[in-house]
Amino acid sequence: MSDPCLDKLIKEAVTEQIKSFPVPDMDEEWELLQKRIYTEKKREAWIKRAAIAAAVFLGLTGILAGVYPVQAGNLKNAVIRLIDKRILGPMHNLVINTGASDRGDVPPDTVNIPKPLRTSSLEKAVEFAGRPFWIPAETPEGLELDEIEVTKEEGGVLSVRLLYRHNEKYYSIMETLIEKRGSKGILYDTDDSEVSKIKIGQSDAVLIINNKHGTYNLDWYLGDWSFSAFSNLGEKEIITISSSLIPTNAVGK
Repeated sequence: MSDPCLDKLIKEAVTEQIKSFPVPDMDEEWELLQKRIYTEKKREAWIKRAAIAAAVFLGLTGILAGVYPVQAGNLKNAVIRLIDKRILGPMHNLVINTGASDRGDVPPDTVNIPKPLRTSSLEKAVEFAGRPFWIPAETPEGLELDEIEVTKEEGGVLSVRLLYRHNEKYYSIMETLIEKRGSKGILYDTDDSEVSKIKIGQSDAVLIINNKHGTYNLDWYLGDWSFSAFSNLGEKEIITISSSLIPTNAVGK
């Protein structure tokens, strides 16, 4: 049977010995982990546990490094990966401030979200897109192009949204690459709405009229692209405008 007093003395001695070891200089991987931990202020409890665990293991690896340097390095890297996976992994809303921009590199776990271009210039939008997209050839008198939003990534354009306005009236149309939008299909709520199937050119389309809000939604597909128009102009107007779409490289011809 062990002596409680002796066990306490041994525990205190080991604790003091670990605390006496200076923390070694942090390498780039450990520095990145530390910055990721301390930027998550909303989970201070998790951060404290991670910091304490990391400090203890660094102390142990400092002891081990004197005899087994390779094993000590492997242990430290394993601990870093474990903390990153078990503690930081679930923190989906983590704010990362690594200073990577100062070094010119990007952390491997940073998600690159495409930043859209918003402009009222058709020329700028086409130049940014790098390819033609569809625009209405016919619009009611007074209805003017107010904004174009183009979202793209390295693989090409993901979506283009055009907004036309005249006072309180508007017409908006968005074309989206189907594989980015999801499975091919149109979802709609039938509450306070009338749903009918029509034709836009040669394509089957679904027209949704919301009687409560006085809005009209029109959805159809063309090749690899889905189209969704939304307006408060009227049933005839949304069908006429959507049926007049032409590619931007055909404008003025």
